[in-house]
Amino acid sequence: MKYFLIITLVIICGCSIGDDTYNKSLAYQYPDVLNVKGIPDSTRDRSVSSFSDLGAWHSFALPEASNPGGFAGPFIMTQNNGIWLSPRLSKLKIIDSDEKLDLAQATNISSHYYPGRLRHSFDINGLRVQLDLIFISKRSSIIKVTIENGSDKERNLNLGWEGETWFGEVMDREIDALRINLADESFAMLRFPSGITSDIQKPDVEESTYIDITLSDSFTINSGEKIQSHVIQSVYFSEDEVSKDEKEVYKALINPAPFFSDNELRWDNYLENVLDIKYPEYEVVAVKALETLVNNWRSAAQDLHYDGLFPSYAYRGFHGVWSWDSWKHAVALVKFAPDLAKDQMRVMYDYQDEMGMIADVIYRNKEWNNWRDTKPPLSVWAIWKIYAETGDQGFLEEMYLRALKYHEWWYAYRDHDQNGLAEYGSTDGTRIAAAWESGMDNAVRFDDA
Repeated sequence: MKYFLIITLVIICGCSIGDDTYNKSLAYQYPDVLNVKGIPDSTRDRSVSSFSDLGAWHSFALPEASNPGGFAGPFIMTQNNGIWLSPRLSKLKIIDSDEKLDLAQATNISSHYYPGRLRHSFDINGLRVQLDLIFISKRSSIIKVTIENGSDKERNLNLGWEGETWFGEVMDREIDALRINLADESFAMLRFPSGITSDIQKPDVEESTYIDITLSDSFTINSGEKIQSHVIQSVYFSEDEVSKDEKEVYKALINPAPFFSDNELRWDNYLENVLDIKYPEYEVVAVKALETLVNNWRSAAQDLHYDGLFPSYAYRGFHGVWSWDSWKHAVALVKFAPDLAKDQMRVMYDYQDEMGMIADVIYRNKEWNNWRDTKPPLSVWAIWKIYAETGDQGFLEEMYLRALKYHEWWYAYRDHDQNGLAEYGSTDGTRIAAAWESGMDNAVRFDDA
């Protein structure tokens, strides 16, 4: 199975930022509820958390004040528990009158994670630079760069991007793209429009390659004027996904403003649905829960035929969709994303076996699915909660016979003494799988079992 990363760049010169009113949104009131700051120091660095949205399989972190210029990552949620493709694949490069600016000299550096977007800004040599990152589809994210001339003189700029990938030993140059081959036959691609020059440098350090990209056009900015640059970064698992996503990508490249407006409206709607004014003291906790759920959202891919949530994108071993986690996720999701809550139920029931059992966990690669045990049968509770919130009788009818079959499975395969009370057990006869089935895993209550 292959996946690949496509990065597309475009520059638009103009005087309008496009969403200057963002600071009036509800999302703007909740900065940095989760800490997603840091630059990873290796592919397996678990100390840096990151942000994703819309079920994308990649995420980004905020740079710290000591290292301005671009967002960390992407982190890619692969089958092998996720890897950082790069410490920073797309770091902004600014050439002012043929002199490359040293971003280490930047001042007024600011980095914030707002619900639904990352924002990073700094001042350098009389220029005010702002980078905003959002997700525009289930496979693609966009970075909008706005540069304002804060000096009293005309400025002539060239813009570009530079970055490092930890898989550079297998990087190939194509006419309009860079291809990065990753593990298990997967690969990444950086694709650019015409008018871009790029160099690949392979240092002596193993597992590392540097990319240096410059736009051939120059831009003249008068005092007080602004230019914008847009960078699209996408992660795909098949060519078919590229075809399905292309329309949104090119719409965003032509005019990204509607995507930023839609992002703001969607996240404000999320927040309005989870913030209970009766309990204002819990607002921050509610926002933290909301952001955590969305960061763990993965969209349908390969053998996962519906969207669903990981228990944790960051914790090693949890890059799958787990059954009783799913039931609880769905009850939380229905408050702000009812369609996703329904898919959270469907994704697990999609693999219900002919006897009625639900797997403990399913993965993007179904060969990894765990059929040694199931999990506590809370699914009917979750189905009913979704119905109570949405009134969707069609969904209730869709799930009823499946849920009944799972209910009956417990009494057929887990009530070993036939007393009408089901026990936890396993399909392989092991104690450890039976403990997993309880949902309490390695709890001390099972030590003597």
